[in-house]
Amino acid sequence: MGRDEEYKNRLIYFLSDKYGFQVNNIYEIKGGYYGEVWCLENIDFKYFVKIINTTAQRKRYESSFLLLNYLNECGIKYISKPIKALDGSLCTVFNNSTLGVFDWIEGKNIQNEKSKIAEYDILSSVYSVSKPGIDIPVEDLSISELTLFYKQHNELSTIYPEYPKRETYRILELLESKSSILQHRANRLLYFSELCKYDKSNFYITHGDAGGNIITDDKYFYLVDWDSAMYAPPERDAWFCLNRDWAISAFHKSL
Repeated sequence: MGRDEEYKNRLIYFLSDKYGFQVNNIYEIKGGYYGEVWCLENIDFKYFVKIINTTAQRKRYESSFLLLNYLNECGIKYISKPIKALDGSLCTVFNNSTLGVFDWIEGKNIQNEKSKIAEYDILSSVYSVSKPGIDIPVEDLSISELTLFYKQHNELSTIYPEYPKRETYRILELLESKSSILQHRANRLLYFSELCKYDKSNFYITHGDAGGNIITDDKYFYLVDWDSAMYAPPERDAWFCLNRDWAISAFHKSL
């Protein structure tokens, strides 16, 4: 947040040149975990301008445009809609970052029982048109995150004698106190990984962070920010609420 006027003027010129917008006003808004989100206003319309500048996230962001273009062509409602540049491209490069423009969605970001049911309905419509071959990641159901956890734990233990900071000690102490629980869950993860990783027959296009990206205008619900899309089982989108009976029932009903 807090870009200076010189940056804003360069952004306005870029949007005018590449997209043909007459920019009446532009201001940064809350969001953009991996970059920036702006509101662009011209005479008749408003748009989201989302700029991603981290190398790791840019590829996923760029892939999401092809996905969203496909879903919109399939007639999926209430999702992000990219605006093409004058040359027909779905996204552009500004300031060594990937820039995309989207239809403005008026409303607020919420999470409640009503939004969860709407979220499941949108996701189910996406599952229904899923097809292989879109350039998004594929869940491998491996134990890579578990391997990373133990790698980082070992690194923390190794550097502690050299950098005996108080917070480092507390982290190690906490991990040690939970070691039996962590080992039990590691074993369960390994078991389920071995059980599931060879079966890709029920993979669909999943969002991955749907619950935190619902916008409503009190009439309709919209699902935005598809940067984390991945081919995976539908449970990837549901596990956040599967400890609640009403959520399990709503998910099955939508499917």
